[in-house]
Amino acid sequence: MAAHQVTVVRTIDASARALFDVLADPRNHPRLNGDGSVRATVDAPRRLHAGAEFRMRMRHVIPYSITLRVIEFTEGRTIAWQHYAGLIWRWHLTELGAGDRTAVTETFDYSRTRLPSVLWHLSPAPRHNRGNMERSLERLERLVLG
Repeated sequence: MAAHQVTVVRTIDASARALFDVLADPRNHPRLNGDGSVRATVDAPRRLHAGAEFRMRMRHVIPYSITLRVIEFTEGRTIAWQHYAGLIWRWHLTELGAGDRTAVTETFDYSRTRLPSVLWHLSPAPRHNRGNMERSLERLERLVLG
């Protein structure tokens, strides 16, 4: 694990295209979220693209909404979004073999956070994120494979 990043990889028996289509649709994000904090899409384009902004309704102790911005976008391969505090969620897809299997890498990157670094060093969030991300990847697989 790179410093200030949590990464989980899962191989899914689906094409990168099918997986990317699910990730690029922000209406799917509440169903993908492994910890249940993403509650609903508030305002978003139907499909994300480079520079797109979207708002999600969240709940961590209290309800709130947050605006995220797509900061990395390579069609069918990589998508990442970031919010005002600098936290980044990145998804990278690598097709395996004939393209009917894909290694999906999800990364939570808090290396550029604007939150006090001591908070993140003491916070249980990075440790808890691994399990939440594993659940997100399981949910992505279920969404794509039905």
